[in-house]
Amino acid sequence: MPESGHLDLFGVPVWLLVFASLAALHATGTYLLKRGVVLAASPLAEDPVLAGHFLPQLCGFIVLAVYGTQVWLTSAAEVPPVDEYFAEGEVLVAIMVGFQMYELAATVPSKRLRGNAYEMVIHHCITLLLAWLGYTYQVFLYFGAFFFGLSEVSSLPLALVDLFKVFPALRQDYPTVNEVVRVLFAVTFLAIRGIYWPFVSFFFWKSSLATLAAEAFEPRIVIYIFFGANVVLTLMQWYWAFLVLSALAKKCEGTPPKDDAEADAAADYELHQPLAGKLGGPSP
Repeated sequence: MPESGHLDLFGVPVWLLVFASLAALHATGTYLLKRGVVLAASPLAEDPVLAGHFLPQLCGFIVLAVYGTQVWLTSAAEVPPVDEYFAEGEVLVAIMVGFQMYELAATVPSKRLRGNAYEMVIHHCITLLLAWLGYTYQVFLYFGAFFFGLSEVSSLPLALVDLFKVFPALRQDYPTVNEVVRVLFAVTFLAIRGIYWPFVSFFFWKSSLATLAAEAFEPRIVIYIFFGANVVLTLMQWYWAFLVLSALAKKCEGTPPKDDAEADAAADYELHQPLAGKLGGPSP
C-alpha cells in the first residue's frame, strides 16, 4: 500500500491546484492579448491562444526543472527499490499530473498544439497515464526526480526556441536571443538526454528487475508499462540527439539547415514530448 497518494495543499489535491493555476494563467494571458491590454503591437497578438500557452508551459518547466534538479542532486547515492516511498518524488509526479492535464486542455482550442495527426493529444494522454500510475501506486518516485525533473532543464531553452519558431517575426526582432537559446537547448539536450538519460535508465532497469525478482510489488503490469516507455523514449532521445548533432555539424560547416528543419527537429520533438518525453522511465 502506498504511504501517501493523496498529496494535498489547503485541502485541495496538488495536481488539481497545478492544473487550475496553469489554466487560469493561460486564460488570463489569452484574454489580455485578445483585448489588446498587453503587447497589442507584438507578433504574439496574432495568435493569442497559442501565445497564451507559452507562459504556463514555461512556468511548468521551471518548477519541474528547478525542484527536480535540487532533489536529484541531493538524493542518496544508493538507488532504492522502485516501490519505496519518496516524498519529494511524489511532489514531482503530482505536479506532472496537473501539468499534463493542463497541456491536454490547451490542445482543445489550438490546432497547432494538437498536432496534424493529434500526436500531441496522444502524447499527453500517455504521459498523463504514466504520471498517474506513478502517483497512484507510489512507484518510481525516486527516478521521478530525474525523468520528471532534471531532464526538464533542456525544456527551458526549448520553450523559447519554439516561441521563436511559431512567431517568426520575433526571430527578426531578437536574432541574438534566438541563436543563444538554440545553442543552450542543443547543449543541455545532448548532455542530459543524449548522455545522462541512458545512464540513469540503466539503474532504473536494475532496480526494477530486482523488485520484480523479489516479487515485492503488485500489480507487476505497472512496471512492465514503464519498461516499454523507457525503451521507446530512450531510443527517441538518441534519435533526436542525432538530429541535433547533425544540425550542429552543418552549422559549424557553415551550411544552414534547410528551412530550419533540422535545427527545429529537436524543438518539435521536445515540445511534443513535454513530460514523459520527459519520462525516460518514470518518472513523466
